[in-house]
Amino acid sequence: MLPAVKVPKELLQVRPTVLEEYVRHRLLQFMTGLSLRLRVLSPGANLELLDRAAAEALQGLPPPDYGHVPVELMELQLVFRHDCQ
Repeated sequence: MLPAVKVPKELLQVRPTVLEEYVRHRLLQFMTGLSLRLRVLSPGANLELLDRAAAEALQGLPPPDYGHVPVELMELQLVFRHDCQ
């Protein structure tokens, strides 16, 4: 398994879901551009295999290491529970 990447302190100001969504879209954009470029450079290559491998690699990425995240940036949910006996 790949190790988690530590999020730089400058990016800890951004909500984790927003940052993750941005990074994911940029990676998808890169993978699409790479695939299109390879289609031009090597027309006979099996690019479906490349697309599949890239998508699986993206899904297999570990969550980032945010270290200590300030409470105001955490996405918390208040849940009320009553345990009757």
